[in-house]
Amino acid sequence: MEQSGMDYSKFLEEARLAVIKEAELRKQEEELGVQEAERRQELMAEEQSLKDNIERTVQNRRKELSDNFDDEIARERDAVKRAQSKKERAKSIGKQERIASESAPLEDKRTEIKRTLRELFRKNGVPSIFRSKLYYALYWPQHFAEWMKILLFVAALFVALPCGIYFFALPERLRNIPALVLIYIADIVVIGGIYTAIGTRSKLRYLETLKEGRRMQNELTALARELKKLKKRIQRDKSDEPYALDSYDSEISAAEQRLEETQQKKQAAMQKFEAETSGIIAKELSGEAEPRITQKKSAYEETHSRLTEIGKERQAAALRLAEAYEPLLGKEFMSEEKIEALKNIMDNGTATNLAEAVEQYRNRQES
Repeated sequence: MEQSGMDYSKFLEEARLAVIKEAELRKQEEELGVQEAERRQELMAEEQSLKDNIERTVQNRRKELSDNFDDEIARERDAVKRAQSKKERAKSIGKQERIASESAPLEDKRTEIKRTLRELFRKNGVPSIFRSKLYYALYWPQHFAEWMKILLFVAALFVALPCGIYFFALPERLRNIPALVLIYIADIVVIGGIYTAIGTRSKLRYLETLKEGRRMQNELTALARELKKLKKRIQRDKSDEPYALDSYDSEISAAEQRLEETQQKKQAAMQKFEAETSGIIAKELSGEAEPRITQKKSAYEETHSRLTEIGKERQAAALRLAEAYEPLLGKEFMSEEKIEALKNIMDNGTATNLAEAVEQYRNRQES
């Protein structure tokens, strides 16, 4: 189309309508773009909600299943512990009874020796203090424990007592080396004198009785060691055979068997849950949410389809503007208001072509 034979009024009207059409299509495209984004977001939110619901429900059901079995396993473990505890109590009682039974002859012998010892001292008029363990430890020591008692005696009366008097009984002004020496001398003289006097007098008057008492004390010590060894041997004996604990072993075995079976049931149930039940839960929840997801998906797809169509129409309208009208009018005048202004100039007959109409429009804008 050449400009000299052009119907400018018609051309400008067509351009104005084309610009309006392209603007309307662009607006529709923008609105549909926003709508499509909203519906896509709604669809994604619904799908995520389903996913979260499935994960949460599966996790809760898995925990509930595991907790139920764990409670039962804990009860079975308690049953095993109770059965073992009953066995240990019965074994402990059995050991005590065994100790009492096997030590009875030795205990009877100790009782008889003690009775004979008392009778011997009474018959010979020896004070009972001279048959005490402390007396024989201080004056007739023969065993390690008795020598230890002598050491404690010496430490108490010849170390602790003088130091106690020196540091706590004497005034500070009297605390000096000579005073400490005097205290030690007095302590040795008094305590040593008493110790020597008791030992000398008792041995001079009751020597034969004391010797016999020493022999009996040795027998009592030997019996005490034998009793201690007997108790230790029985306590360390791990065998259950002497105590008739078969019924307790059966109870423990049954409880352990129940515990093992419950643990196996839990393992099988958890495997089945992961392999089957979790899928069933997911399918049920998906079926429940499917109508909502389908509706939102359809709405999204419909909006997306309309957006695609409008986009194509808007693109075609934009290309038509670029090809048919923009070359003659220029990009500057691709608006409804400016085209309307150019059309009025042409309709008023003040311009004979588009170039003159454009020039007049610009002059008016500058003036």
